[in-house]
Amino acid sequence: MNIREKVLVVEDEKGIAHFISTILSSNGYEPLQASTGSEAMTMISSHCPDLVILDLGLPDMDGLNILRSLPFMILMIFIIPFTRLIAGTSIGATAACVPLTVAAAPFVARMVEQSLEEIDRGTVEAARCMGATNWQIVTRVLL
Repeated sequence: MNIREKVLVVEDEKGIAHFISTILSSNGYEPLQASTGSEAMTMISSHCPDLVILDLGLPDMDGLNILRSLPFMILMIFIIPFTRLIAGTSIGATAACVPLTVAAAPFVARMVEQSLEEIDRGTVEAARCMGATNWQIVTRVLL
């Protein structure tokens, strides 16, 4: 079985896309074509190409925005089984909530940490001196 590497060509001008695809085919690659950014995003997630040749000036979005969203798309693909377990589906708005929550968790944790560091230590010590338990300090003083 001959496995060919997939190369996604994202180009809105048909002539250029055909030219690049022809060269790729003649050199043993399997070319895939997308003419818009949204079509490219769909093809990246469904076909998992080995390489993406990307036009930066696409009609519906800037090519750089596609590059910025690739790490999130990799995360989405990586946690599809977990998404199915939690949401019951791997497509749609409900399924998108799972990777969005996972991706946002470190940022929210950092914001909480910074907010907690701003609390005066004397306030925590005063609560401890008055006999507050750790749970009471967290729920009544820190929050």
